[in-house]
Amino acid sequence: MLKIKYARICVVLLILAGVFAILCPIFSSVSANIILPIISACMAIVCVFATTVIRLSKLKCPSCGKSLAALRWSQEYFCPKCGKPLAYDK
Repeated sequence: MLKIKYARICVVLLILAGVFAILCPIFSSVSANIILPIISACMAIVCVFATTVIRLSKLKCPSCGKSLAALRWSQEYFCPKCGKPLAYDK
C-alpha cells in the first residue's frame, strides 16, 4: 500500500519549485544582487530533484514495482503496466 503522504509531499515540492522558478526572474529584475536569482533557481532544482527521489523510491506500483504511481491527492489511479489499482492509505 502506498503512503499518500509521499504523494502529497511531492505535490507540495513541485508547487514550491514552480514558485521558486517564478521568483527567479522577479529577483533578477528587482535586485542588482545576482545571488538571489541563483539561490531561487537552485531551490527550484532541489525541489524537483527531491520529488524525483521520493517518486523513484516510495511511489512505485505495489503489485509489479515497475511503474511510478501518479501523484494522487484524492482520485484513484491504476498502474499503466499491470492495470491494478494503486492503493493508497487513508
